[in-house]
Amino acid sequence: MNTEYNTESLMAELESMRKSCLPPLFIGIGILILGVVSFAINLILAIILIIVGIVFIGIKYSPVKKAYCNAYKQKLVMGVFANNFDNVRYNPADGYSEGFISHTGFISMGNIFHSEDLITGEYKGVSFSRADLRIEDETTTTDSDGNTQTHTTTYFNGRWIILTHNKNFDYDLQVVQKGFGYANTKSGFFTRKDEKRHKVEFENEAFNKKFQTFCQDEQEAFYLITPPIMEELFEYSDAADGKVMLGFKDNEVHVAVHNNKDSLEPSLFRSVNYKHDLQPIEAEVNAIRDFVDKLKIDREIYK
Repeated sequence: MNTEYNTESLMAELESMRKSCLPPLFIGIGILILGVVSFAINLILAIILIIVGIVFIGIKYSPVKKAYCNAYKQKLVMGVFANNFDNVRYNPADGYSEGFISHTGFISMGNIFHSEDLITGEYKGVSFSRADLRIEDETTTTDSDGNTQTHTTTYFNGRWIILTHNKNFDYDLQVVQKGFGYANTKSGFFTRKDEKRHKVEFENEAFNKKFQTFCQDEQEAFYLITPPIMEELFEYSDAADGKVMLGFKDNEVHVAVHNNKDSLEPSLFRSVNYKHDLQPIEAEVNAIRDFVDKLKIDREIYK
């Protein structure tokens, strides 16, 4: 783990880089606006201004924005993870595959899939990964007059964390916060018998009121969803800026937060600060650590 990490100076550096992105952006937009306005005066002048504006943004703005985004991810995000975990690797352009997420059977799959910001590492010998994930379903309808209309439904947009357990679970188990939306609970009438889950409730009425649990085996459900895990789900769902789902499949623990956000993307139009930038990253780091600790995934007895 990296212990040499000065958050205050890094955030000041990132704030300076963010500010340097704004002048070329505003100048480029200003030139484009002049070009649009000039259409009413001189067509050739308008076209020239629009071309100049596009070229200016490409040459002056795009490189500084890219440098800022790269520094934000590789220094701030990577720094927080590397300071808390071992063997951390970060590939902003990479993510989970569609087939991999589909195989979990925890979420409805549409016809549009995108994943990025993949981070992998280890905590107490337990491997983990996290990535941003967006799943959408796009449908096109045509009316009797031949007019087409496209409708997009977002099934999931948020972050997805996976902890690799050191033993295989015997059955699938899923805990879904009410309001999560398009979770695939596999509890329907037409679900295959070997995949079907059924609803189970615990003695904790507050937990049952906030979460729904679907399992293939009640004994394993009571074994895994212990009071410390219930407590962690309460705390994480309160701290998370969205709805939470917890899933157990094969040797993996899945923790998903649906919040309609790209969690590791910096904003150009507000200052880099603890609340909006560092705190969400630390919350994700703490969630990984807490779930490993409270599920006791690192225990030698399971290896």
